[in-house]
Amino acid sequence: MLAGDRPAARFDSDAVALTLVAEAPGADGSIRAALAIDLAPGWKTYWRDPGEAGIAPTVDLSGSSNAVVDSLSFPAPHRFGDDYASSNGYSGPMAIALRLRRDPAGADTVLRAKIFIGVCRDICIPVAADLTAVSAEADAGAVAAAFDALPESHDPAQGILGAALSADRTLLTVTATTGGAERPDLFVAGPEGWAFGVPTATEADNGRMAFTLPVLSKPRRAGPAPPPLDIVMTSAEGAVEARSVIPGAGP
Repeated sequence: MLAGDRPAARFDSDAVALTLVAEAPGADGSIRAALAIDLAPGWKTYWRDPGEAGIAPTVDLSGSSNAVVDSLSFPAPHRFGDDYASSNGYSGPMAIALRLRRDPAGADTVLRAKIFIGVCRDICIPVAADLTAVSAEADAGAVAAAFDALPESHDPAQGILGAALSADRTLLTVTATTGGAERPDLFVAGPEGWAFGVPTATEADNGRMAFTLPVLSKPRRAGPAPPPLDIVMTSAEGAVEARSVIPGAGP
C-alpha cells in the first residue's frame, strides 16, 4: 500500500474536523479511544439526544478488527436554540470517549468508524466520514483528555436519585439533590426512538429537586418495560451522570 493510500484517521471540512485516536491495549485487552470533534468558530453539534431540533450522532465501529465496543461516553451538553426549538449539544471542541476490548492474544487492533453527525450555524448540515485508526498510534494525551472531560459518576446517596415515567408515557420525572448548586439543568437520553424535551424544575421535599420532562417521541412498538435512561445533571459547579436508570411508574 502506498503511503498516500493509507486509510485516514482524520476528516476535515470548513465546519468541523474529526479525528479518531486509540491507545495501546492494556494487559487485560481493554482499549481507550476517542473521536475528537473540533468545530470551526460559530458552529455547533449535538448530544446523544439532540432535543427538539438537531441530528443525533452515530459512531459505528462494527467494522473494526479485533475490537468490540463496551461503551461510548459523551461530555455534558449545554442547551441552545431559539424561541421555536431547543437543542442539546456543544459549541466548542469536544470528544466522544470510547471503551473497547480485544483478545489479548489476538492480532493487531484496527478501529474503523463510520461517523454521522450534524453541525449547525446559520443552517444545519449532515457530516459523514469513514475513519481508521491503529491502536497504539495515538497521542495518549488526546485520549486522556476525552475521558477527563466526562461527567462524574453520581453518588447513589445524592445527585440523581431516581426517575418515574407517567402511565401514559408522556412525562418523565427525575428526582435529584443539587447540593445548592447554581443553575441546575438536566438532560436525558434513552434507547433509539426515545427523545425528551426541556425540563421544568420544581422544589421537592428535603432539599430535593424534581425535573419534569415531556416525552417528545417513543418507539411505536415500545414494550411494557420502561427504557433504561442515561441522565446528566449539570450546574455551574460541574456535571454528574447516572447511566442505565430504570424509571419507576408514575401517576
